[in-house]
Amino acid sequence: MPAIILLTPRLRRRDMWIVLAALLAMAGIITNRWNVTLSGLIAPMDWSPGAAELFAVQKYVPSAVEWGVSLGVVGYALMMFTLGLRFLPMFEHNGHDGHHGRDEHHDNAHAEHAPADTEHDTPHDHEQP
Repeated sequence: MPAIILLTPRLRRRDMWIVLAALLAMAGIITNRWNVTLSGLIAPMDWSPGAAELFAVQKYVPSAVEWGVSLGVVGYALMMFTLGLRFLPMFEHNGHDGHHGRDEHHDNAHAEHAPADTEHDTPHDHEQP
C-alpha cells in the first residue's frame, strides 16, 4: 500500500497521503518484527506431547541492563534527530543565520536608524566662522 500511494503522482502531492504511507510502512515493519520475534519464542504446549513438562512457562521481566539499553537506543535516536534538525539544512532561515550574538550587519542596520548624537557631532560643529 505505501508503495502504491508514493508511486501515484496525484496522491504523492498531498501531505495527508504521504503521512499515511509512512505510518503504513512503519506499521508493516513493526508487525513483521513482532511476528518474527514471537513466532521464534513461542513453543506450542499442545503441539508436542510432554512439552509442557520440558519447557516450563515463566514470567519474563526485563532486567535493569535491558531497560538501560532500551533507553540508550531511544536517547541516541532522539539525539541524532535533534542534531539533524540543528545542523542539516531542512528549513528556510529567511535571512536569519541562527546566530544570536551581535554581528556587523545587525549593528550597521541599527546605526542607520539611530538618532545623531547631539552632544558631540552636530552640523553646527563643522561650520566655519
